[in-house]
Amino acid sequence: MLCIAAGCANDPGAADSLLPSLETRLSIDTLLGHSTPYNQLADGLDEKEAVALALRNSPTFRAGLADLGIAEADVFDARRPANPTLQLIDPVGPGVLEGAISIPIDLLRRPARVAAAKAILKKATLDQIQAGLALARDVRSQFAVVGAADERATALADDAQALNEISRILQVKAGLGRGTGLDAAVARAAALDRQSDADIAAADARAARTVLSALIGADLGDIKLLPLPIALDPASVPARDALLKAALETRPDVVAADLAVEAAAKNRSGAFLDVLKPGAYVDLGQEKGEDLKISGGGAIDVPIFNQGQGAQKRADAVLKRALAE
Repeated sequence: MLCIAAGCANDPGAADSLLPSLETRLSIDTLLGHSTPYNQLADGLDEKEAVALALRNSPTFRAGLADLGIAEADVFDARRPANPTLQLIDPVGPGVLEGAISIPIDLLRRPARVAAAKAILKKATLDQIQAGLALARDVRSQFAVVGAADERATALADDAQALNEISRILQVKAGLGRGTGLDAAVARAAALDRQSDADIAAADARAARTVLSALIGADLGDIKLLPLPIALDPASVPARDALLKAALETRPDVVAADLAVEAAAKNRSGAFLDVLKPGAYVDLGQEKGEDLKISGGGAIDVPIFNQGQGAQKRADAVLKRALAE
């Protein structure tokens, strides 16, 4: 029986990592490998470099990556049976040497536990992928917002400068008697109005840069943003139904929700067996001068008071929550 337990514990596949290729899905290694260090961005910052900085510097994202190891450890524990317990009673004087080996038996529940732990690990990984994709989406969106805000601020500043020049010319003409001061006053008012718009646009651009700096975890300052060329062929865009089907099949959050239901269902099945706590035992006895006597048997908790109602309700609630999400 001990040999069987040892064989169950020696799972050849247990050491293999169960983590899907998170870096491949997010192209983290590619982004970080081709990104320029922050202190070397004097020539500008493009969208890919901004995403790479965000993935590298986000403490929440990196902490989530580290937390995946906890889920992987849960799978490792689920694969291993519980350790046996050895008890020995050595008499001080003449008497019988007694001992017992208790071996918990969880073979009936072990496959479901392992399957549930694997599903939870995959769900956690997909949740982290979704977090990375959401972070990249937010950075790209804010990158475009900053670019548009910078362009608007520059355009309004140029307009204000041009209107100021027109106002100056009209004032000179009025001073030479070639026009009325009214035209110069109107032009001056228009220039001041446009300068006010330019100041507001510049403040909006600085605010947008602050948001982008928070996303990438680095102060942008006055670093120039380098927009990537967009080459999109409308004919290459799939139809709406095809896009919806692909999203339902591949979106990490959708797949993760299905895995949560699967894990909850696995944990729910056979919850009553946890109350029974089946086990086996081996009794050892040896009187002085005689051979060692070995006997064995089984043990089970009698479900008189606790029949697993709480565990079953808890499993049902977890399943309902997973279905609702």
